[in-house]
Amino acid sequence: MDRLYDKNWLEIDFDFGGIQMSTSVFDTVCKRRSVKKFKSEMPSRTYIEKILEAATWAPNHRKTYPWRFSVLTGTSREQFGNALKQSIQEDVEINLLHKTAKSFSESKKPLTAPVIIVVWISSSMNDRILYEEDLLSGAAAIQNLMLAAHELQLGTIWRTGKWLNSNPVRDFFSLSSSDHILGFIYLGYPEEVPVRQKSISWEEITTWLE
Repeated sequence: MDRLYDKNWLEIDFDFGGIQMSTSVFDTVCKRRSVKKFKSEMPSRTYIEKILEAATWAPNHRKTYPWRFSVLTGTSREQFGNALKQSIQEDVEINLLHKTAKSFSESKKPLTAPVIIVVWISSSMNDRILYEEDLLSGAAAIQNLMLAAHELQLGTIWRTGKWLNSNPVRDFFSLSSSDHILGFIYLGYPEEVPVRQKSISWEEITTWLE
């Protein structure tokens, strides 16, 4: 991947195997919004690969490269939904009446987007590496992923939830004890673009120390 930096530090041109992406980083950060409704159209594999490439440029302490990805399309989304359903059915904190409705709605949720990218970290066994460092690097990878998707006019939403690391879900992805899921990124072309809402001002939450 070639990176060509303009004199203006906000402007970055990316050449992703023929896919040209050029924009203001600040503009992309401000305009990205979580998308909940997607079209059925499938994004190209090239786009998905470039989004994953962007994720792996996240800050990474001691070069542990902790990020791992599973890309779900087609019937694998339904199988993933069944794992979520099983997680709910095994949850002793949910009463039986609520469990039926909840398990049905959660099992169908993965079918609302044509692509789901599951992101987890595989923690280093090196005692010098803090788990929190890998965890934060994984979160940064997800942010990179979503910003790259926005640049390609794709929508995303970062989903987590109570059953993020439940046994049925972990078994479905064949995770080891050192693996930890950070989120399910639903991806596709937006059915509708969310209304932009002004976020809290940085001035309200910033203290200057001199």
